Amino acid sequence: MKQKRTNRNKRAKTKTKRQKLLQGDLYKSIRPLLNNHPCKDDPLLAERWRLWMYLRRLYHTLDVAFEKELKGFELTPAQFTALLTVITIKGLSMSDLAELCLWNRSTASRITHSLKNKDLISITPVDGKTSALNATTKGNQLANHYLIKEEDIFKHSVAIVTDEALENSSAYNWLRNSNEQLVGKDVTDYVECIYESIKKASSP
Repeated sequence: MKQKRTNRNKRAKTKTKRQKLLQGDLYKSIRPLLNNHPCKDDPLLAERWRLWMYLRRLYHTLDVAFEKELKGFELTPAQFTALLTVITIKGLSMSDLAELCLWNRSTASRITHSLKNKDLISITPVDGKTSALNATTKGNQLANHYLIKEEDIFKHSVAIVTDEALENSSAYNWLRNSNEQLVGKDVTDYVECIYESIKKASSP
């Protein structure tokens, strides 16, 4: 019981420290780290850093939830990635799968054969050198079942970030004013999603 209380106190202190860093004068907090940074004179650098920390926390939470949830389906993240890729591009070859997932061919072969053994995909020879990969009915059903749960996982993960941001009203302006010049097109949607969640959570 004492150990649990100690661990709980440690987690609370860590959260408080993180909140102060994320919501305080970030430029002062990271100044010692910027002495040798090539963009140290960029006026937007502190805001870029703040955004990165918020999003990195979101990504990490999603990664952990993703791996934990997949265990219930007896799949690894790599296997699920391969399954979704095969579902998206029907008749994909082993080499193409390896290229799309940034694996070598032996890794792609090992993962696809493990999916075949679970009856989630089929491997059909096309000629002497290539094979076509297709999802089975079972594979499609499993992927659809997981993707339904994934929406709730994403909402929960975003809530973790917004709960911290809600404690500082200036987070509204920071998130709202984050634009393509600051964050890039690839993460703008994430920022808008976080902002909308904060806005809704604070509505009376």
